[in-house]
Amino acid sequence: MAGSAARKRDRDLEVRDFFLGARPSRLDVIQARRRASGVKEAAPHPPRYGCVRLILVAGLGLAVFAALDIYFSAGPSFLCRFPSDGPLNGGITARAVDSGDRRRCYLVYAPPGLDPGQTAPVVLALHGFAGNAAGFRSIAAWETIADRERFIVVYPEGSSFPLRWNIGPAANIPTVDDIGYIQEVLQDLSEAAAIDSQRIYLTGFSNGGGMAHRIACQLSARIAAVGIVDAIDAGMLGNCAAKRPLPLMAFFGAANPLAGLDYPEWFQKLMGVSLELETPLPAGAIDVWFQAWANRNGCRKGPVTTPPVGSASLTRYEDCEDEADVVLYWIEGQGHSWPGGPAIPMLGDSVTDFNASEVLWAFFENHPRAPDS
Repeated sequence: MAGSAARKRDRDLEVRDFFLGARPSRLDVIQARRRASGVKEAAPHPPRYGCVRLILVAGLGLAVFAALDIYFSAGPSFLCRFPSDGPLNGGITARAVDSGDRRRCYLVYAPPGLDPGQTAPVVLALHGFAGNAAGFRSIAAWETIADRERFIVVYPEGSSFPLRWNIGPAANIPTVDDIGYIQEVLQDLSEAAAIDSQRIYLTGFSNGGGMAHRIACQLSARIAAVGIVDAIDAGMLGNCAAKRPLPLMAFFGAANPLAGLDYPEWFQKLMGVSLELETPLPAGAIDVWFQAWANRNGCRKGPVTTPPVGSASLTRYEDCEDEADVVLYWIEGQGHSWPGGPAIPMLGDSVTDFNASEVLWAFFENHPRAPDS
């Protein structure tokens, strides 16, 4: 009886709509047919369940995105999946070398139209802890200068995960030889392009700055000058066996939030480091290290400090052997990032009135390695 009554009601509604000129919607027709056939409609889910599902899906998506972001910023550069082994062409390419029992990648940028018959200077640029070669390209912005000044930029890449350089016991990987890797990179590069062996320059940021210090000290016969950004550890103090005076330019941010920071144990395990193995830095470690380098270079004048220009103040040692100047910039308001580059989230601001890459290139250009050194 109930079904018959429902069918009669639907017919009455159709007659009414016909005379009133109203046309039922498709949904109305479907629902009417279901009622006429006796099919019961499922009760709709309460709205809150749909919201919960939406939140869970969105949260999962964000987690996946965050994981991918961490992998691609702290793991190997994507371009390293497609290494080239031919001569250098203009632009960015990936190359690979055998180092010990590992196949390791590096990125290299050559200015478009670089004359293959003329030797070019080289800048080796080392990324920081949990960074990679591709990320450091955008941070340091060397390539704009390289196009203008016609030099090659090389971005070596660390090992393990997160990527790091073998500096100090905290992040050391005994099976990795980073010095040997850099030598292999230079050998491979010399076979792919005409490089000026008297103008091979080296720079690095943070953990990469510590590695740049180590490379400069152990390969001083090949490196013309070195630039270090925000890197100081106990291993750098009084621990350099450079065979010749080596020009140095260093940069430190006065607002570096990592200075003296005590990392929790869970974070150390996540990053694969053990800071309890590190020797604590003495008070005034930067000044001690800076003066030791000046003494090793035989500098007879300094330290000389000039008034700040913008956010940067300059201290230098002069009248050094082989004109191997030792220069330090102290930058107010600068966090733990490349001066003039983008700020790194949670690591402080980056100044905009000072460009470390431009200042470094001017320093490098004035300090080629002497042919007999």
